[in-house]
Amino acid sequence: MDRRPSFAAALAVILATGRLAAAGESSEPAPPTATPDSRPAGESRAITAVRIAKPPTLDGRVDDPVWATAPGTSGFTQQSPVGGAEPSEPTTMRVLYDDVAIYLGIDCTQTRTPVIGRLTRRDQDSESDWVWFSVDSRRDGRTAAFFAVNVAGVVVDGTSRDTPTGSITSMEWDENWEAWTARTATGWSAELRIPLRILRFASDVPVQSWGFSVERFIAARQETDIWPFIPREAATPIAHFGRLDDLKNLRAGAPLELRPFVLGRERRLGADPTVAASGFDTGASAGLDLKLHLTPSITFDGAVNPDFAQVEADELTFNFLSHYEIFYPEKRPLFLEGAEQFITPLPLFYSRRIGASPATPTLQGSASGGTTERFVRVPESATIYGAGKLVGRLGDSWTLGTFSALTSRNDYQVLPAGGGPAQRRAAEPLTAFNVLRLRRDLGGSGQLGIIGTATSRFEQTGQLKTCPSGVTTTDPAARCFRDAYVGGLDALWRFGGGDYLASGQVVEGLVEHGQTEVQLDGTAIGSGDHGAAGWFRLAKEGGSPVLADLTYMGIGRRLTFNDLGFMQRQNLHELKGGFELRSLDPGALTLERHARLDVTSDRSLDGLDLGTLVELGVTTRLRNFWILHLSAELERGRFDDREVGTGAALERALFVGGKLEVSTDPLRLLSVDLKGETRFLDSGLFVNAQTTVTVRPLSQLEIDLTPLLAYTRGEPRYVLNAAMQPALDGDPDHLFGRLRASSASATLRASYTFTPRLSLQTYAQLFLTADHYYGFSTSPAENGRRIHIADLVPTTTVPLDADVEQAALNMNVVLRWEYRLGSTLFVVYSRSQAPAVGLLPGEAAALRAADVGRVPAVDILLVKLSFWWAT
Repeated sequence: MDRRPSFAAALAVILATGRLAAAGESSEPAPPTATPDSRPAGESRAITAVRIAKPPTLDGRVDDPVWATAPGTSGFTQQSPVGGAEPSEPTTMRVLYDDVAIYLGIDCTQTRTPVIGRLTRRDQDSESDWVWFSVDSRRDGRTAAFFAVNVAGVVVDGTSRDTPTGSITSMEWDENWEAWTARTATGWSAELRIPLRILRFASDVPVQSWGFSVERFIAARQETDIWPFIPREAATPIAHFGRLDDLKNLRAGAPLELRPFVLGRERRLGADPTVAASGFDTGASAGLDLKLHLTPSITFDGAVNPDFAQVEADELTFNFLSHYEIFYPEKRPLFLEGAEQFITPLPLFYSRRIGASPATPTLQGSASGGTTERFVRVPESATIYGAGKLVGRLGDSWTLGTFSALTSRNDYQVLPAGGGPAQRRAAEPLTAFNVLRLRRDLGGSGQLGIIGTATSRFEQTGQLKTCPSGVTTTDPAARCFRDAYVGGLDALWRFGGGDYLASGQVVEGLVEHGQTEVQLDGTAIGSGDHGAAGWFRLAKEGGSPVLADLTYMGIGRRLTFNDLGFMQRQNLHELKGGFELRSLDPGALTLERHARLDVTSDRSLDGLDLGTLVELGVTTRLRNFWILHLSAELERGRFDDREVGTGAALERALFVGGKLEVSTDPLRLLSVDLKGETRFLDSGLFVNAQTTVTVRPLSQLEIDLTPLLAYTRGEPRYVLNAAMQPALDGDPDHLFGRLRASSASATLRASYTFTPRLSLQTYAQLFLTADHYYGFSTSPAENGRRIHIADLVPTTTVPLDADVEQAALNMNVVLRWEYRLGSTLFVVYSRSQAPAVGLLPGEAAALRAADVGRVPAVDILLVKLSFWWAT
């Protein structure tokens, strides 16, 4: 159950020969070979916890007399790189507990290899020596909390869970617990104190036995030693945990936790010719986070006026190849804890929808083109008035999760071009988001779950209004914004010792009120429309040497769950199959080898061929800890029904290509992660290359620089849009142009950690893109028609404003000081830009770093102080 960025977790996978090891020599002598059956005979899978009256003195040294009262175990087995072998260094652990906490003491002998400890901020993994403690206190064999500390005293916590798509691990869950470490004459040792209040367990059981696992990672050898032994081939590691026995009369304390905060902000808005507001403004706010432990197994988390200004901005990215929305990970603490409870195969809950910045509204236009008004200020992220989350266990079989949030009305103002007072309009009304999730365990092998989501928008009616789309309505009953409701049923069943999985989900969704929304495939979804979707998967996830999976997804034409979920498109049949051969046994030159074939075929509900992608790749991990991946891709000619946006489908040419990925030894002072992809088309090319260079000149300093270059040319793409329509009146045809697009970005991340509780982080990204169209052609504008590349007719019509350019320099600098347990001071500077560059008439797009100065910037300096208190 190696959670590190190890090779076994890499995406694609494959069988390679040992000749690839010519890239270098092993960092350490090769460990002896072994098989999983070579672990110590009669290995114990249970350890007894000892109740104590007085806690040990916690200083990282397991030498307090009370530790001698607990039976220690040294029955660790190597999990990787040689599964089942004896560890290269011995490890001894002991467990104590009292009325308020669990105490774990681990003594790590390390005389054969150097002890490595990097000092980083909390929850940042690093190439260090670690110990990991995982506990399944719910005793369900599917969920676990884990706690880790490295030699330098950096702590990490998170959750693991078995899902219909496989086991997932997340480091986003954060709790208040403590760990101490110490260097010893023979290595190092650690003491962990885990309060009972943060664990979920049944308080009505007088003597409890929890699932339990402990891991040790030796960085210099990239070695994981584990108790009890769990082979890496296991599909569900939690189900193979050992037991922590003899926990008597447990009672969770501290039922109430409060974390109030205050925040001060100074902001500067750069001058923008399209927006009236600019200059400095000052603001202050306060809020409250709270946690109420209703029972030892059910917790309520609440927030009033939460603020997330200290969270790092999203990384900007290019999207040359498709018209699909980009998925951004959640970073806000309010939504992260317990998020795994709401995960379903079809992502019906995408918390980034809550408090998101709405799309820029459409300004009113004149009959001759152009706009008749301008913004005073574009709408920003909506204020979250409050949110609440209830997560926990109901008895031995049911798991409950609920989430509710209320966001404010999000207004913007416009000024008429001819003068007059500003007009206030709603970009989003007052909105309530609600999610209900129930899951029932079906013995030890299956589970059945239901989920329901509701997005309710409280819009004022009975008055003249202008919707964000630009439509003005006088109908007193008309609404600009819709309500949306989605329900789903999912199930999974594991068999064959847990290695095989059958899972599925069915979904139904309904929208009411609001304006009709036309999807990019031409489908109109309006009030009263509903649709269904299904997702089914059969997989062999565990064991060796063969893995395989088959997945089907079907989404109805008029289904949408994007009000609170994430759905890239509707009107889809998708069938995916994968077959993998792997060997996790070290060879003469390699530590493991994978070979994988993946085939994905998409069709619309009308049978339109949306593409079949075939990828064959090989991945290997060498004895010098390098990782190599090489794959070939092929996608035959297909149609894209989202390119034009009216239902017309544009033919896309066949392409062949390949990917290359190389990761060097992460223990070196300088390590490199290189990724590249090339696609060759009939009359075009796509190239993408990214390199991450990591430098660790000091144990407490890490610098990452990631340059990225992307280039595409030759493919016909749709050009005509509403902004160009006046210039092309009288031409009813679709206008296409061959696209030459390029993107360049450089992302810098640096962190300096003064102590495990005091750190300085810096993030900066320079982002440039340029889309230039040439070689224009037309096709009759008939909705639903298939447009073949060979049927495009060259034209001399050349729009003046087809090119698009983007340029932005975004920054985020965060000083974080946890001045006492759970209480934090943040000092933050951030700079952000909406990257669209306003090109002059006839100006061609190009990659120009100086154009960052043509885009207005928002600079913010803030100070946020929180204080944690518990009963």
